[in-house]
This record gives sequence, structure tokens and C-alpha cells, in this order.
Amino acid sequence: IIRTIDTIEALIEKERETLSDEIQISTAADYSRFVRNRFNVVQSNGLIGLGLVAIVLWVFLNFQTAIWVALGIPFCLLGMLFALRALNYDLDVISLAGFIIVLGIIVDDAIIVSENIFRRYELGDSPIDAAVNGLNEVFRPVITTLLTTLCAFSPMFFMTGIMGKFIFVIPLVVSLALFFSLIEVTTALPAHLVPGLAKREKRENTPKLASAWFEPIRKASHKWILRALKARYIVVFAIVSFILGTLWYAKNHMDFV
Repeated sequence: IIRTIDTIEALIEKERETLSDEIQISTAADYSRFVRNRFNVVQSNGLIGLGLVAIVLWVFLNFQTAIWVALGIPFCLLGMLFALRALNYDLDVISLAGFIIVLGIIVDDAIIVSENIFRRYELGDSPIDAAVNGLNEVFRPVITTLLTTLCAFSPMFFMTGIMGKFIFVIPLVVSLALFFSLIEVTTALPAHLVPGLAKREKRENTPKLASAWFEPIRKASHKWILRALKARYIVVFAIVSFILGTLWYAKNHMDFV
């Protein structure tokens, strides 16, 4: 769409030279601006996601792990682009909306796997053993996470009518992203982390996973979790009551447009 509009605008500018000043040519119904806006959103969200993921992982783990996990974002995006083209789909407003939705999902599994590999290494495993054991311990939870996300979007595959034909690409983009994310976290990510772990010096004592500044937060969280578990029936009742109260308020005091 953008390439077509650019070509039309170039032809219009060429025609202006041959027309008199009394004739004016203007562009109407330029829907390419919506696609341009979506491209900008995908680009900005991707860059912000890369930066924030790298910073958070650098603080809690290490810089090399942060880089490899963050690179999972462009890997999944490029994989989706290749697969969409192979399936004869183009980039449009709807497919780009799927890209925006999935940007925040594709790094979750990489964070889980990398953190557990790092944990196994700090517990005394060799780099290879840390990669194998760390991935093996969280493999089923990772698969479960992917399947639950896929289940949330899969009903959109079965929407009928014209709307269903348009919306079909959104769950397709999400499914492709989850597929490439699974490939990346089970093959490329552990292989990339092993050389970096091999260069790290072994410590005599098992170090803490979090920095010293995070230790008070961890202890406070541990204390509150224990209290919540002891009063679990009260906590569950309070949560259910809050949800029901929210639904009641939405039904009686909020307008649906």
C-alpha cells in the first residue's frame, strides 16, 4: 500500500508540471498513513522492548544474558515476516496489529529459560550441564505457557464472515511468533549462553541471584507470601469478592459503547 501510494504521488507531481495553474490535483482516501503509523508503532515498541529487556536482565542476571534474550525479539519478528510471505500474506494494518500484540509475549519464555540456566550454573553445574538441566526443568512450563496463549487466540481462527477473513491473520501472527519463540529458546538461546558461562570464573560460595539492593525486597516478598498462604481462604475470598464487585460496578455504572 505504501509503495503504491508513493508511486501515485510521484505521478501526480509529474502531471502537475503539464497542467495549468487553474487545475488542482489532491490525494483523497490515503489509507497508507494508517499503515505507516502501525509500522512506526511496531518499530518503537520493538526498540523499547529490546532496551527494557536488556536493562532488566542486565540488572538481575548479567549483560551477556540480557543481549541474547533481547535478540529473541528480532529473531521472532523476522521469522514471522518470512512465514507470512510464504503463506501468501502481506503486511497491512491488521497484521501489524498482531505484531504489536505479540511483541510483549515473545520474550517471556526466553527470560524463564535464561534465568533458570543461570541459576543452575550458580548452583554449581558446568556450563553445558546448566544449559541442559536448566532447559529441562522449565521445558514443560514453557510449553504450557505457549499453549495457553495459543488457546486464548485460537477462537479467532473460527470467526466467520468478512470479519473472520480479516481477523484471521492476527491469531496466525501470534501462532507463528510462539512457534519461532519456542525454537529460539530451546536451541539457539542455550547454545549462545554456554560460551559466556564458560568464561565466568567459578565462585567458592554460591552467590545470590539478585543484587544486594534487591535482597530486602525479596525478604519482604517472602514474608508476605507466607502470611498469604497461612490465610489462604481469606485471601481467595477477598480476591473473588473483588472480582465480583468489579463486574457488578461495570454492569451498573459503566456505559458500553
